[in-house]
Amino acid sequence: MSFKLIAGAFIIILIVGSVFDSKIDFNKKSDEELIDFYRMKAMRIHGYDNFNKIEKLMSFKSLSKTKNPELFLDFYKLLVNTKKDDFDDVYKKFKKENDKKRSSEGSSKEWVCPEGLEGDTSDSAKHVKRILELSNDMDPSKMTKRQLKSYLCGLLDIDSISTEAIIKAKYKIAIVLIHPDKITDDAKNDVYTKAFQALRPAWVAYR
Repeated sequence: MSFKLIAGAFIIILIVGSVFDSKIDFNKKSDEELIDFYRMKAMRIHGYDNFNKIEKLMSFKSLSKTKNPELFLDFYKLLVNTKKDDFDDVYKKFKKENDKKRSSEGSSKEWVCPEGLEGDTSDSAKHVKRILELSNDMDPSKMTKRQLKSYLCGLLDIDSISTEAIIKAKYKIAIVLIHPDKITDDAKNDVYTKAFQALRPAWVAYR
């Protein structure tokens, strides 16, 4: 009986030790694994809403570079080391840098909600406004696969670590909601068409 207990304890120690080693041996982890590790840790610390808000700024900053894992890694490490009470200050800093970057790269001014949609709280209008805002000055054809997923999930207003099944299901719902053929008002039809033309290419490029 005692031998079984000792053997069982030894096996548990080995398992726990291997799990612990896998977490701390960062030298053996790829950049992508490290990024995912710190990303999830930052999300747990600051909550999904705050994390998603600041990550959208990071997405724009990184899209101008096809490969820059160090930028992502440093960003998520910064969030992990940021206290909850200091989150707003960090967000304001990144937003200021983001606006400055948009200006220096010749991007258009901050997105303005189309006339007629300001007070529209319907599901379709919410989708259209979000898609138009996030797709402003974006080019899916220049994004990496990872960037495309983050971008598409942003357009669909879902977590960027969502499964393929969830992304596909949300896309099908969104594309029906914003389809311009359902809009009879000419002014709104143009706006919905722009949103449709922004979402569809992102989905095609991602697939």
